[in-house]
Amino acid sequence: MTSQAATANPTTDVGAHSGAVLHDLCVACGSGNRREKLAFKKRLVSECASCGLQWQRPQPSNAELAEIYGTYYFIGSDDAESRARKLEIKRLTAALYLDMIEHYRGKKGGDLLEVGCGQGEFLVEAMKRGYSVTGVEYSGVACATARESLAQAASVVSTFTIEQGEVETSSLAPGSFDLCVMNDVLEHVREPQKTIARARELLRPGGTLFIATPSLDSWSARLM
Repeated sequence: MTSQAATANPTTDVGAHSGAVLHDLCVACGSGNRREKLAFKKRLVSECASCGLQWQRPQPSNAELAEIYGTYYFIGSDDAESRARKLEIKRLTAALYLDMIEHYRGKKGGDLLEVGCGQGEFLVEAMKRGYSVTGVEYSGVACATARESLAQAASVVSTFTIEQGEVETSSLAPGSFDLCVMNDVLEHVREPQKTIARARELLRPGGTLFIATPSLDSWSARLM
């Protein structure tokens, strides 16, 4: 595999992928020293030879993303037992993550933001522990489900907000949160460094950013 020359800025409307976004430079370190790692569903996966970041080229257009994160992305199986099992796994995972966060912070509660909150499973668990929760989610269908789930779980003193869209362009005010959580989100965004910078802006001084993201060295990455 050989390195290729890179252009300075991302381009759009790439060939058959109309509206797609093409990043030739690494979005993490800015290097143009990339190599093509593999092909996946008519797209390439590039790897930065400088920092090791991998990214899809071209990346889906906004229209493609809306279709990907549509009604069926979060639902999974229609079988009631499978859905219940999936919900319990998500609940246990949320509890584990919150235990880790609270051990690190040395306290519970505060204003919590989850970027990419999906159907709100993590936020429900956080609300039960006394957090005031806010979620940002790309999928409108998932937002509606999250609002319904949080409304059912809310007590008299509980507060929650769900905003549809991307956190980079959200209406949230800087310095509004004690804790920002990104569970399996960073690998979905086009420019992760901008997402992290926005999260930092939204945190209060001394705030905590918690990120869970797949490892390229994991067995699941190798399998998939």
